[in-house]
Amino acid sequence: MITSRMHLEPEQHSNMLNVLIHIPQYVPHGLDGATKMIHDYASCSYHNCTILSDEGGYIYEGIKVIKEDKDYLDHYHDADVVITHLGKTGHAINSCRKTQKPLIFISHNCNRYGAVEAHRNIGVIYNAEWTIDKLPYSNDHTICHPMCHYPDLPDNDEGQYVTLINCNENKGGHILKKLAQRKIKCLGVTGYGNQIKGDYPLLKQDPDIYNILRQAKVIIMPSQSESWGRVGAEAMTMGIPVIATDTPGIRECMGDAAWYVERNTDSYMDAIKKVRGEMALKYMRAKMRARIGLLKEQAKDDINNFNNFINKTFEQCKSNVKQLATL
Repeated sequence: MITSRMHLEPEQHSNMLNVLIHIPQYVPHGLDGATKMIHDYASCSYHNCTILSDEGGYIYEGIKVIKEDKDYLDHYHDADVVITHLGKTGHAINSCRKTQKPLIFISHNCNRYGAVEAHRNIGVIYNAEWTIDKLPYSNDHTICHPMCHYPDLPDNDEGQYVTLINCNENKGGHILKKLAQRKIKCLGVTGYGNQIKGDYPLLKQDPDIYNILRQAKVIIMPSQSESWGRVGAEAMTMGIPVIATDTPGIRECMGDAAWYVERNTDSYMDAIKKVRGEMALKYMRAKMRARIGLLKEQAKDDINNFNNFINKTFEQCKSNVKQLATL
């Protein structure tokens, strides 16, 4: 079965560390983009990564998932480095202070976490260049983009639907609904948040994104905000044209391989008609193939950055235990 993630075999390494990843939720076959990113890096890392989450007690794709309970600090004591993000950030900072463990915070967006910058012994992983410019923490940092798996698939010429992944307001569910009202054959896929229903099938998430993409003729990404735009990269693998609103995250991910339009129904309607043309599709597919090549090389660099940043954070904090107590 094709998976939707990029699999780089973890290597045995002399400086392998025990890494505890403390995050709010980790649900098999229903991971959001931020959690997928963490899972991908944990799967590819040569470090020994364990997930601590609100639910646990199982192994998912080789990653041990532990349920957070009253004895959760025992897992902190066993760790060399802790990684966290989003809703567990404050909790993880306090827990690292108690156990004197180094912490890495993953920044997926431009929401500022003041406690991160208040402690210089917290490293930051950004998921894109533009988020550094928008939210420049003074902490030591690196960049690790969301990874995708780019299988060698033929161009998808059998899809029928104008497709939106995650039909909430931010992602543009209202635009898909209006397109369907104009007799465009549409398909929606559920995600987080309130899903906007319309005159189109609304499919549940599939752990293999390519099962869904095979049904798509065009992918639309009318997002109000998007930190990266992973589904656009995945669509490029199958030569599926992507029409998107020009957000910094999508632009950094897709480059010139997407068709950018204003965030309104008329603009998307017009672009859908244009990208279906044979010459337009041929031109876009050439751009997509070039972009995929760049993203593949980027993924190799990113996993090295991830592993090396864990080592660096560990060594810096180990060298000065007194500073670690200030977390």
